[in-house]
Amino acid sequence: MVVIIDFDNYFGTDVSKLNPEIMEFSFKEIVKLCENEFSDFQSIQIRLYGGWYKETSFTNSASIIQQLLRQINVFPKVAANKVLNGNIELATSLHIKPDFIWGYTHKETQGVKRIRINHECIDTVCKENRTHCPKFLLYKFTDTKDKKCYIDGCVNLQKNVFKGAEQKMVDTLIACDVISVSEDETVAGVFLISDDQDHLPSIALASIKKQQNLQSILLGIKNEQVNEFISNFMIPFNIKTTLLQ
Repeated sequence: MVVIIDFDNYFGTDVSKLNPEIMEFSFKEIVKLCENEFSDFQSIQIRLYGGWYKETSFTNSASIIQQLLRQINVFPKVAANKVLNGNIELATSLHIKPDFIWGYTHKETQGVKRIRINHECIDTVCKENRTHCPKFLLYKFTDTKDKKCYIDGCVNLQKNVFKGAEQKMVDTLIACDVISVSEDETVAGVFLISDDQDHLPSIALASIKKQQNLQSILLGIKNEQVNEFISNFMIPFNIKTTLLQ
């Protein structure tokens, strides 16, 4: 069994809220789901996908997660008169080529993209006081990354006071692994955990290209409305979804 987890989508982006107990419980529930949905497998590989590398060095979040993983005890598990082995790892390489590490998956950005205002929700009071309304002030300040602060005497630029972070190549790594794992004759089942609809085309292609012995591709979703939409949308590709607690 191969379990592919979009980490931020499932666990959230604030790793300070995680602890070994939370993670161990989550992984044991995932293992239990695999046992209920799939048969005839002896091991589970759980891969966690995220922006683990800032250039070629581990991010702080990746280091914290590694420390948490060392404190949990999921495998081996005795189940149904057999021993179920497995491992949990940060996915830093393609499943099909484990010797090449994908760095540069975490990128810090300067400034923020311009904010858009929904004018239908703005009342008359704010419209008549645009120089004082924080919504309009923020809209004006995010006009461009080189926008100067509107306060007299302040020389700060928008790009210097705001910063962000984004993942690079992570969705593509997930897509590639979903497809390659589905073609692996040693794999009995694939379990992808993510609410991100960007993964749907790769899952659909994997269902078409999957090897004969693969029992199914299961998609785990946390949001009930998203689950209902995707389960109906993916009917032509025989993708089963399950609502996660």
